[in-house]
Amino acid sequence: EKSTTASLSAGENDVGGEGQVHGSAAAAAAGPDEPRVVNKLVALLEDLDATRRREDDALKRLEERVEQLVDTTATSASDLRQVQALTVQYSQEIVGILEIQLSKFVTERWVNVDFGTVMSCIGKSSETVRNDITILLKEIAKIQQALTVDFVSVLDTRLNEMGGGGGGGGGGGGG
Repeated sequence: EKSTTASLSAGENDVGGEGQVHGSAAAAAAGPDEPRVVNKLVALLEDLDATRRREDDALKRLEERVEQLVDTTATSASDLRQVQALTVQYSQEIVGILEIQLSKFVTERWVNVDFGTVMSCIGKSSETVRNDITILLKEIAKIQQALTVDFVSVLDTRLNEMGGGGGGGGGGGGG
């Protein structure tokens, strides 16, 4: 391939065969622009060959990376299966240990619960929920006023459409 391009660039047009002009006689017969055209063609062929080599190299690198990725993925999948199996095993062991510890604790000691503290916590939680609902209803009332929409009637309509029946009517929250 290189010898052909070198001979073309040197002006040797000896194609051979009967009735064809050889060497510099061919250049003279073809015209003064032929050497420039041949040189351009040679340069284009060399560029094309260099591009093809670069693409081949890039393709080889890509294939190597894909192989590495496949190997890594296979290894990761195997590791993941091992972790999953160990997780199941350890979970079962932990559950067994916790059951043993809990039964020891319950059988060896009385569980002392101060129901006053429990009721106090329930009361605080109830108060917090009540306050949050009040704030929520006030905000819904503001939105209803701004949009001139009664959410309760819309909800009742939607529930009736779905066949669920509506709750008690009335407007939105106070405020």
